[in-house]
Amino acid sequence: MHQPHELICIGEVLNAHGIRGDIIIKPWTDDPDQFDELAEVYITNRDELKQFTIEKVRITQKKIIVKFRGIDNRNAAEQLRGALLQRQRSELRALAEDEYFIFDLIGLDVKSTSGETIGSITDVMEMPAHDVYVVQQGSREVLIPAVKSIVKSIDLDAGKIIIDPIDGLIE
Repeated sequence: MHQPHELICIGEVLNAHGIRGDIIIKPWTDDPDQFDELAEVYITNRDELKQFTIEKVRITQKKIIVKFRGIDNRNAAEQLRGALLQRQRSELRALAEDEYFIFDLIGLDVKSTSGETIGSITDVMEMPAHDVYVVQQGSREVLIPAVKSIVKSIDLDAGKIIIDPIDGLIE
């Protein structure tokens, strides 16, 4: 097996399903249909990384049921409980110009248009209207709506986001 490049988590093994080795996956993606396109995934289980071939995928409302080659009974499936499913970053779908993967935003420095350092992004909350960036500012968190009127630029290469905060947003 070749060494994978950068691996990105796309789900977690919740439990075994049935007696034939099927596994219930909790997707960590807003695009669960990508599981239908996968032939192989990497699984990190107890600090061990292995590559698995996917034999079958069934997508339900909130979970994904996967059958891996070589996992042929409930006991083998239960050994993977809590394991993380990963795929290579190079295999991820292309994003539109103003779209970003959440894992790329975590850790970015946030600065105002006037040059003031606000903090760094620790989380992204996905809300119905728009995402909200959780920014650690010293010992407190600041919530920044991810809307064009506030977020002026995102530069992944430079590791920063420039915002134009409205009155009261940061105080």
